[in-house]
Amino acid sequence: MKRFALPYLLLATAVFLAPALVLVGCESLTAAGVTGSPLILAPTSSSFSTLVSGKMDDSTTTLSGSSGGAASAGGTHGGAAPPSGTPAAATTATAPAPDIGTPPLEPTVNTYEDTDPHLYWNGEWAAWEGSSASAGTSRWTLNAGASVTIKFAGTGISWIGAMGETYGVANVYVDGDLWATLDLYGDGVNRDQRKIWGVGTLPYDTHKVTIECTGLPNSVNPAGAVVVVDAFDVVGTAEY
Repeated sequence: MKRFALPYLLLATAVFLAPALVLVGCESLTAAGVTGSPLILAPTSSSFSTLVSGKMDDSTTTLSGSSGGAASAGGTHGGAAPPSGTPAAATTATAPAPDIGTPPLEPTVNTYEDTDPHLYWNGEWAAWEGSSASAGTSRWTLNAGASVTIKFAGTGISWIGAMGETYGVANVYVDGDLWATLDLYGDGVNRDQRKIWGVGTLPYDTHKVTIECTGLPNSVNPAGAVVVVDAFDVVGTAEY
C-alpha cells in the first residue's frame, strides 16, 4: 500500500496546481505584450446591433431610407428624387399690341378749333380774327416748313381751312406718310370755312395728321402761297 501512495499523492498535487499554472501563464503573456485580434461584428442585413457599455443593445440603425434625414439613393437630403425626363425648352412670349379700346357703335364727329390745346404748332403762324372763320379765329402762314399736328383715336378727320386766288400749296401727312399735296387755288374765289381735305375711313386706331406749308404758290397766281388752318373735324377723340 505504501508503494502506491506516492504516485497518488503526486497526481493529486498536479490536479490541484493546474488552474494556478494556467492563470500564471496568461498573466505572463499579457505582460509580454501579446494580444489577440479584436472581434469584428459585420452586419448581415440593412440593420445591425450596436455594442453599448460592453453588452448588445437592442436599438438598430437604418442604412438607407431613413426618415431622420439620411440621404437616400438617387435623391437629395430631405427631399424627393429629381424628376426624370428632358426639361421643356424655354419659350419667348410676344407682348400683345396695345389695346386702345373698342370703337363706338355710332362714331361722333368732334370739332377742334385752331385754339384747342390738342393742336401742336411748329414754325411761324399768325392769328386771324373775323366772323368768316370757325369760332371767329383761324391761323395762317406762308413760311415753308411751318406745320400743325393733331393726334386722335378714331377713324377719320377733315381739315377745315380756306381756298382761293391768294392761297398756295400744302402737304398732308397721315401717320408719318405723305398722303396728299394740295393746290389751294380751288376755283379762284376766296372761300372760308371750307373742307380742304378729308382722309376717308381709317381703321379704328390712334392716328396722327400733319398739315405743312410748302411755301409754293398755287398753279395760277405766283403770289398766292398762304395756307390757312381753321379747325379739324375728327371722327373720334383728339389725344395729347
